[in-house]
Amino acid sequence: MKKEKYVFADTTEKQEWERLRLIEREFDPKTFHLLHQLGIQSGMECLELGPGAGSVMNWMLEKVGPKGQVTAIDLDIRFAAQTKASNLTIQKMNILDSKLKPESFDMIHGRYVVMHIPEYQRALSILNHSLKPGGWILLEEPDFGIAFPSNFEDDWGRTFTRISEAIKELYQSMGIQWRMGRKVPSLFQNHGLQNLGTDVSAFMSKGGSGVSQIMKRSVEYLREPLLKTGKTLSKDVDLYIKLCDELSFWATYYATFSTWGKKK
Repeated sequence: MKKEKYVFADTTEKQEWERLRLIEREFDPKTFHLLHQLGIQSGMECLELGPGAGSVMNWMLEKVGPKGQVTAIDLDIRFAAQTKASNLTIQKMNILDSKLKPESFDMIHGRYVVMHIPEYQRALSILNHSLKPGGWILLEEPDFGIAFPSNFEDDWGRTFTRISEAIKELYQSMGIQWRMGRKVPSLFQNHGLQNLGTDVSAFMSKGGSGVSQIMKRSVEYLREPLLKTGKTLSKDVDLYIKLCDELSFWATYYATFSTWGKKK
């Protein structure tokens, strides 16, 4: 079976740290709120899928306390491994290669991870199998299909649209599910999860905002692969990066679907 390469696998440590920290600052508050609402508490056994820079993993450790346990799985553990705790297990591996015990977790969380797994149906089966009866899973996945600028008719808007199309083309060529967010609710239902709920975050962001800076870092790194799609030009990439800092430019870059379900 062909091993798909993570789109940001070759970033420098500084590049990836900055990108992941931007994501944490922008999205951690909602993640923490939802996990709290789902009932995370002392003594639970939790799984963090793709801990990245480690903020959610560390928050989980605080919530489950010394009587609980947190397991983290990621292809890149260079940042998560900096956390040392007796009740923390970090595994460097693909979820598809993991040997998770059945019915071993009270709560599972992953953010922007499943979209990168071409065999996402198999990944969801593994996660569901490892969830205890009565346990909760929360997946937060993006949907780039709704990206649009506030004005389609000027040079800025047309440039934004071309880059957005190039991102979709690149992701599709790599087996990345760029519309993963909207798929998760029905996937959860098909896997028999109950008490389903979804919260969608999609808002217009101006240049300089958190989301625009996340996209700026991403496009800076992905310049060459984006150009190879044939959907955009080097001058588009340059302008897009500038627009991410332009206070008068507004756009919706993507939506985030936060979907939860409970195992019967």
